[in-house]
Parts: sequence; structure tokens; C-alpha cells
Amino acid sequence: IGSGSEDGGATKVAEVTDEKGNAVTDENGAKVTEIVTEKVKEKVTESTQTEFKVGETLITKDMKVIYLSSGVYVSDNEFIQPGEGKQYVYIRLYCENIGTSDTSANVYDFECYADGYACDACYAMDDNLSASLSAGRNTTGTVCFEVPTGAQKIEFEYKPNLFSDKKYVFRYEGEKDSGITPPTVSGETAGAFKV
Repeated sequence: IGSGSEDGGATKVAEVTDEKGNAVTDENGAKVTEIVTEKVKEKVTESTQTEFKVGETLITKDMKVIYLSSGVYVSDNEFIQPGEGKQYVYIRLYCENIGTSDTSANVYDFECYADGYACDACYAMDDNLSASLSAGRNTTGTVCFEVPTGAQKIEFEYKPNLFSDKKYVFRYEGEKDSGITPPTVSGETAGAFKV
């Protein structure tokens, strides 16, 4: 991972190391990684790849999308349940506006196909992907659909631009996590009003 914009920064996934240079691991023994942003002057290199697996990154003209994880969503609300013979599946994404103007990242940019058949969206998750992003801003969220339980091939089709035919596919991989931890906002913003 290593792209940026004329006035933005480049990001890459880097292993976290201790003061001796040894890789830091979590409680399960997996290496801990972080997304690092460096200020550079380089042009955005758009992805030529059109299909993505968990842990891979899509770069478009305006957006960087990291496929963080996929899984099955089980609703604890008795009124929000999948139909008979169906289940809710989701993908979790990190989206960063690498363009120079505002853009959005939301569930409405996605369609889902299970074995080639269109599926219905599910908006029951607490962290649905839904954000308007200024240049340099980011968000993390999920996209969820109802699919047949026995589906063999599930694809989330992403169309980032309403006026373009360009589409990208995020392949559903069952319960899978990339281990990538997206950056989070920590601390107060200088000069922010307190409520």
C-alpha cells in the first residue's frame, strides 16, 4: 500500500515493533500492524485490479478503500431477522478521501450478488458505512446484505461514481479479519467546543 495525492499523504501498513525492533504481537500471537501516513508529493496511482480480498486495498481517483474483514451478522432484534434459508453477511471497510473535494462513502454505492443473483441490503448494523468525507478525512463502516445460506460465491459490487461504469468487486470470504487496525481519532481537536 503506498499512494497519495499532490497535497496529501501516502499511507502504508507497517508492523509495530518494540524498542529492540522485534515485532509486537497481540494476545493470539498475530503481528500487530498500523496504518502510517507520510507526507509526500506523488500522484495517485489508481488500482488496475478490479477484484479484492480481505486485506487488499482499492485506490480510485478520490478514494482509498481497505477491505478490513468479512463475516456473518446475527441480529439480536427479533424483528430484524433474515428470511428462511437466508443469512446476513457483511464486509467491513476503511475509506479515506484522497481527492481534493468532498465525496461520500456509503452502503448505497454497493450491490451484492450471491451465485450471480441480486440480493437485498440489510441496514440493521450499528456501523453501516455512511459518511460525507472532506479531503483527507476517513471513516470505517460495514456493508450488509441478505443472501441464501448455501451461496457459494458472494460478491459485493462497488460503484464509486454514479457517472462512470467502473465497478469493483469485494469477494466475501466468510469469517475473516485482515488484522489491519484503521487509524482512529484520539484526543480533542484543538479549539473544539465542549458540550
